[in-house]
Amino acid sequence: IIAAMDGVNDAALQDIQGSLRSYQLTEEEVAAAHAASLDIVSGFHIIDRDCRMVVMEGLTGTMERIIAEVPREHANDYSCRILANPDVAFHERLYTSLNVDLKKINLRDPLPVLCRMPEIYNRTKVSADCFEALHRLHAIRKANRLT
Repeated sequence: IIAAMDGVNDAALQDIQGSLRSYQLTEEEVAAAHAASLDIVSGFHIIDRDCRMVVMEGLTGTMERIIAEVPREHANDYSCRILANPDVAFHERLYTSLNVDLKKINLRDPLPVLCRMPEIYNRTKVSADCFEALHRLHAIRKANRLT
């Protein structure tokens, strides 16, 4: 998945100095990505001891090519799920601020454990945005398909 993403971003940003890992998009590149004239893929990678979850966004055709490059050895199950649906598209990019390398987020505890902790309901300890993000990620993790 990461190699396919890097291939897309390498092709879109041919004249960069250094690697994609350290590259920061310019304001013009961010605007072009939002206008769908710069074909880049961005997203994040949630890592805990039980699971890895990769969430990516890009142009529809590009995401279809990436999914086609990822070998699918079996149907979705507990050990591996690929959630992709070319009929589901969004009109606004959310992750361009993360640039063209997957933002890696390491969790100390598994996501389901975090979502069961009573402390996440206490707004003095956990912001509403963080609470919402945890619960949405947990819903994605439990999903069997993207509709």
